[in-house]
Amino acid sequence: MAFKPVNLVPGVGKIKYLAQALTTFTAGNLIIRVPDSGYVTNAAATTANISNVEAIVTKTQTTGAATAYMEAIPLTAVTYMMADCTNNTADDQLNKSHILTDAGTVNNTSTSSASTAAVFIALSRIGASSDKKLFGYILKGPQLTA
Repeated sequence: MAFKPVNLVPGVGKIKYLAQALTTFTAGNLIIRVPDSGYVTNAAATTANISNVEAIVTKTQTTGAATAYMEAIPLTAVTYMMADCTNNTADDQLNKSHILTDAGTVNNTSTSSASTAAVFIALSRIGASSDKKLFGYILKGPQLTA
């Protein structure tokens, strides 16, 4: 499942993004905008942050060598979603910010991360602890600097 939006803003549907060439995008995964080039690519724990997480991929596809476009649902500040998690879920993970394990998974722990890479805010658990699913939203905001 990866990330599954549960409330979309009326009038905000999927749009086409200029995508990184020769890249496989998987439905339900998060994509980020690459500032220097303007294209989007898969989110990763080492690259995703609150200023560049852009959208959720709607269709699995691999881009070609030339300029390619892919469809995704843009994230807004109020896009709530179900998310797959790396670890079993627990109540002590709620109302905390979590980093990503990869483009389709939240690295859920009992500690809130203060890093700008902590993009997922967990609000509630979905199902049993072993289902490894949380309900929450992607934190979007300006880039923070020290």
